[in-house]
Parts: sequence; structure tokens; C-alpha cells
Amino acid sequence: MHKLSGASLFTVGFALILAVILWIATTAPPATMFSNPAFAQYRGKQIDYFALGDSVASGHGLDGATGKCLQSSKAYPYTVSDALKRRYHKVNFSPQHHLACSGAKVGNLQGQVDYVVKHLSADHPTLVSITIGANDFEFYKEKRMKKLLLPRRTGVIGGGTSEADFKKWADAKATEVKKQLLPEVTRLILKPKVVVVITDYYNP
Repeated sequence: MHKLSGASLFTVGFALILAVILWIATTAPPATMFSNPAFAQYRGKQIDYFALGDSVASGHGLDGATGKCLQSSKAYPYTVSDALKRRYHKVNFSPQHHLACSGAKVGNLQGQVDYVVKHLSADHPTLVSITIGANDFEFYKEKRMKKLLLPRRTGVIGGGTSEADFKKWADAKATEVKKQLLPEVTRLILKPKVVVVITDYYNP
């Protein structure tokens, strides 16, 4: 995922992603690590963990980020794995379970979910974390974002979008993200002993 200059772009962008996350959370079947009864009997035993998503989950920009997906062992999924080890005797999080890829959009999530579904265990629970959506809003296209985010007559070169125009664009993008994300999340949480956590993005 590309970075932009200007905290304002991040602020608006992450607010939009958070809105999508909240929409998923309120419309998809509820499931959490601690409320799911299927997990209670496995506490302290074994768990599989898969990390899906974009550059935030892959570790792009962190030490040791390599390969076409720019994955790093310093990425947050490895911190999650370490935390799980304090609750389970065995945590299965191999490099093959780190599926997040820099630049990924929601449309790329299907392939990642396909891999998880193919490798689900019938014997113990699975936790799946997902960080996705920012690339779909294309905030890395700085000139376009300036035009969208900066109102007319501000004296800023590149500005020129009314609030109504921006809302129309944001709503259309959010609807597109929802449409693609919901089926993939649902595919996972309808499987036995699977819990999905959708993360937010850090707002600098």
C-alpha cells in the first residue's frame, strides 16, 4: 500500500474503512474468540492462525520484508501468534499461513480465503485476521485525492470537489467494498470452529 503525504487524507480514508468494518460487524453473523462456544473446549490446546489482507498485514516497510508480497516477520500477525501462544499449547502459524500481500484489494481476498478454506482443520479451531480495503479507495493516487478531498475555491491547486460529489464517490466505493468483502467473510465464519477478526487501520 502506498503512502500519502498529509494526515488529512489518512483521516478521511481510515474513517471510511472503519465504516465498512462496522457495517460488516453489524450485518455478518456474530463470532468472537471468546463468545464462540466452539472455542471453549479447545482453550489451552491447539489453534490454527491465518493472516489475510494487504501491506499492513504483510509488513511492507518493516525490516526483512521480502518477496512479491513484501512480507516481514515483524508484521503484526507474528505478534498475534505470540499472544496466542500464551493461551494455546500449540499455535500453527507457518509462513504459508501469512497470506497478506502488499497492494492487495478486496477482490484479491477470494484467493486468500480459498487457501484458508482448503486448509481448515476439523480437529481444532481456526482464527483468521483480515486487514483489507484501503487500496480499494486508491488513496495513493495523490492528485486524484486532492481533487476529491479539497473543496472548491480553497485556493489549493488540485481542489475542486463539492461535499456532495465527495460523498457520492465515497458511498459508491464503500458499497463496492462491502459487496466484495461480505461474501468472503461469511464463507469463513460459517465454517465450524472458525473465528474472523477484521482489523482497523492505524491513523497517524
